[in-house]
Amino acid sequence: MIVLDSTFLMGFHNERDETHEKAVQGVGDFLGSRWGKGLLEYVFLEIVTVLMVRRDPSVAARCWMRWNRTSSRVQTSFSRR
Repeated sequence: MIVLDSTFLMGFHNERDETHEKAVQGVGDFLGSRWGKGLLEYVFLEIVTVLMVRRDPSVAARCWMRWNRTSSRVQTSFSRR
């Protein structure tokens, strides 16, 4: 299992982020089961909250939906089963 941090997740979500390319590569490794399941519940909730406050709810919703598609690889209490 790997714990994913907010820098990694935001880098993946934000194409203008300086870490975007590395984060995209990391997501590929993650989805390819290189690291096992990911643990990110509190980090993900932090990101969604920040996006809602600093951007708008639609940006937070897009981030939520993008990551929710990976729910089989991500361990949270709010993932679809």
